Amino acid sequence: MEYKKYKKICVLDTETTSVYWNSAAPVQIAAVICDAHGNIIDSFEEKIKTTHKIDPEASKVHGIYEH
Repeated sequence: MEYKKYKKICVLDTETTSVYWNSAAPVQIAAVICDAHGNIIDSFEEKIKTTHKIDPEASKVHGIYEH
C-alpha cells in the first residue's frame, strides 16, 4: 500500500496502566516513521515511570508488569 499523498507518515503507540481510557496512565510510548512505501525510516520506544498501579488485564496486553 502506498501513501502517495504523503512523503512520510508517523505512527504513534502507547501502552497504559489500564484497559479503560478514563483511568489509564501511560507506561510506554513508541513511534515509527515510514516513507511512502511503508519502509521504516526511524523509530522510538521509551518506558515511562508511573505512580499508578498497573492493572493485570493491561499487563496481559502489553507485557509490562509492576516491579
